[in-house]
Amino acid sequence: MSIARYRWSSLVIQSRTPLPELQRCDSAMIDVRFECRATGQSHRTGPWSHRWVLPNGARWLSIARIGDERVLRFERLADFIVSADCRTIRCEAARTTRPHTIRHLLLDQVLPAITSGERQFGVHASAVAIDGAAVGFLGRAGRGKSTLAAAFGLRGAAIVTDDCLILDLSRTGVVAVPTYPSLRLWRKTIDRLGAPVCPARATGDMSKLRIGGDNEAGVRFRRRPLPLDRLYLLERGRGSASPRIVPMSRRQSYIELMKFRFRLDPRDPIALRHECDQLARVAHAVPLARLQIPFDFSALSEVRGAVLEDIRSSRRR
Repeated sequence: MSIARYRWSSLVIQSRTPLPELQRCDSAMIDVRFECRATGQSHRTGPWSHRWVLPNGARWLSIARIGDERVLRFERLADFIVSADCRTIRCEAARTTRPHTIRHLLLDQVLPAITSGERQFGVHASAVAIDGAAVGFLGRAGRGKSTLAAAFGLRGAAIVTDDCLILDLSRTGVVAVPTYPSLRLWRKTIDRLGAPVCPARATGDMSKLRIGGDNEAGVRFRRRPLPLDRLYLLERGRGSASPRIVPMSRRQSYIELMKFRFRLDPRDPIALRHECDQLARVAHAVPLARLQIPFDFSALSEVRGAVLEDIRSSRRR
């Protein structure tokens, strides 16, 4: 199996394992080397410094520092071992873990966690391009971030990113950086939205279908960075059948952004101080509002209209 180089956001990944979701490149510079062995998930015992659980209480991700390396364990799926300088990632996968699942974990979980630097970091959000600027949708799993992004995409807005939004803190403001052209949706969501997806080209991933490439599902993907205009925190509607947008203070925005940031080591005090500074800059520069929406596909058009009206009214002020 030959070694190839791929581009994910601003990173160049060298890998012997094929990464078909990413665009190949011939860059001489390599940011990350990825190795994968399906030899069975290791029996490391930690100590685990942090654990994430799913809404049903099942353990999803555990993080440990062992020597100079960090271990990200996705339960019953794979361990990802990240070197101290974040330039090498080794994967030890369970024999039952499928290749597309390994790629999903690498592209949508591990790479966002190692992206943090002086200027860039990732938040758990989808984003679309509207009138020359990015609009992001934050939220917990299952809140409809990808569905809402797809609803905009099927009506002409380019998809900036799905599941991970990379933010670049430039001198002129906060910039949204696309990661790679991908949108992951449940089959029933695709059917209800009426997206023209060819099943042979959609890759099954963690019970979802992955759509990638312009016009594959009638959507376009943004390839270049653009300014981040607004962020919306998706929440379930509180007894209302109509969408409701509630602006948040900078303090509230800072607290909510803290909940959705990707982290490699949640207990690293230096990284946490740097993170606080970054989130404060974003909260100061980018308006964040609660978007309370009913979970009904028939309301998507109304939700989209409310977001567009909110954006345009804010620009008129």
